Amino acid sequence: MDQPQSRVELEDKPCPLCGASHFARYLVSADNSKAVSGTFQIVRCLDCRHLYTNPRPTPETVLNCYPTDYGPHRVHSEAEAPQEAAPSTVAEKQTETPQSRPWYLSPAARRIPGLRALYYWLTNDYSNIIPTGLKSGAQVVELGCANGAFLQKLQARGCNVEGVEPVASAAEEAKRRGFRVHAGTLESLVLDNNSRDAFFAWMVVEHLLNPKDTLLEIHRALRPDGWLVFSVPNAGCWEPILFSTSWFAYDLPRHLQHFTPRRLTRLLNDCGYDRVTVVHQRNLLNVVSSVGLVLTRWFPNSPLAQKILAWSDRPTLWCQLALAPLAVLLAGLHQGGRLTVIARRPAAE
Repeated sequence: MDQPQSRVELEDKPCPLCGASHFARYLVSADNSKAVSGTFQIVRCLDCRHLYTNPRPTPETVLNCYPTDYGPHRVHSEAEAPQEAAPSTVAEKQTETPQSRPWYLSPAARRIPGLRALYYWLTNDYSNIIPTGLKSGAQVVELGCANGAFLQKLQARGCNVEGVEPVASAAEEAKRRGFRVHAGTLESLVLDNNSRDAFFAWMVVEHLLNPKDTLLEIHRALRPDGWLVFSVPNAGCWEPILFSTSWFAYDLPRHLQHFTPRRLTRLLNDCGYDRVTVVHQRNLLNVVSSVGLVLTRWFPNSPLAQKILAWSDRPTLWCQLALAPLAVLLAGLHQGGRLTVIARRPAAE
């Protein structure tokens, strides 16, 4: 995990959601990835109760917070491609060819009643939901598209896709794969009013300097009845209580916002969205990574800790299947460590 440490300048800011300047210290931690030196503080707004990183990196130096091997920005070879996962909606089915036929469709597995359905149920963690109402030909934007893996999935559904990616190397890889990608931020992209059918943002909103401004801009660009679908860590579950500064999803100083389901719903309503649904993902990757961080603090040179952290970045299918029952239980209790949020722009305003 040792990385060359980058220079990052910090600035004090009021609450990015309500603008209040009154806050209380909530937590102080170093960068667990060791990419940035120093300690960083999470505060709780005393007006709206939002948790946010303050002081935060300045807009000019915020990209220096990301190590060169930051997981979402990596370009994986075909040999390292993720193993097959379940569709994220009931309506979304995979296209199967003899060459890519999954193990549960092998002649032996076909004789086991319900195996395929069980496999889908266990591996569907609701982390990348595509609304069933999104039609072929829809104009869709993904924020933080990285190297274009999800754009490819949307394109396969018949969508007209474009991406926004602030990290130049990841944006170039997505372009190399044939996608229209804007290297920058949403604020630097010119979008017409009522011009897009959906926006997606997987684990992006927590990185934003001004999330409310971004949500308002998306609302403006969406057509009536358009979709906003995104995911964020859940700071309102049991995981940060147990792991404290070793909770992987705090990820200071890269994560600037730390949302709870209630605060997210209120924020989206304030920005003009309706029909907000918060889905608790059936996912224990934060837990596994946090265990790795705890072991790293106790035993800095532990090979086991490094293996756990490496596995969390590229999880294997069989381990995910083994963890799935517990993940399903925690999600059912609304204690998932990651949230997928679905919101709509009203049909008539």
